[in-house]
Amino acid sequence: MNEKMNSLFIVIIFAIGSCNSRTTERPVATNVNTNVTFLDSIERESDSSYVKTYPRKDLVKALYFISRKNNTLTQVLQDTAGKLRQVITEKNNRRSYFAEYYPNGQIVSKHSLDSFGQLHGFFEEYYETGIIKRSGQYSHDIQTGEWKNYSIDGNYISTDEYDKEGQLVVKSSE
Repeated sequence: MNEKMNSLFIVIIFAIGSCNSRTTERPVATNVNTNVTFLDSIERESDSSYVKTYPRKDLVKALYFISRKNNTLTQVLQDTAGKLRQVITEKNNRRSYFAEYYPNGQIVSKHSLDSFGQLHGFFEEYYETGIIKRSGQYSHDIQTGEWKNYSIDGNYISTDEYDKEGQLVVKSSE
């Protein structure tokens, strides 16, 4: 069965013609913040996939996972060491999800995007150590509501309150 899947994948790669590699290895999860279950579900839900290499020094390989059922394309970018650096999902040709990772594999931020590719919904940003830095809500690329800020040790520092136009109205600390 595995040989049939490998043969099918090689045929798909050949048919696509735009990829430069025949490997389909997924980036290794190097920290607790890399959601391996999420990456596995992307791979499992996809109908096809391919790999494309880039002549860049920071991001050199992209794995693409296509799901015709969900009408999504997910791009998983790796650096020269093969570490996960970005995950971008597009639905109906618009970005709907974006996550970025530090060179050590820790997540920088994760957030959802609206139909125009703007930040929308819950947002989390992390220090390079993997400890949360700040969290809050975006509404169509505008910070709104309460935003909690944390020290590099993970201790609560303050809460910033933004109005619906994104203006800082209250800055508090405890």
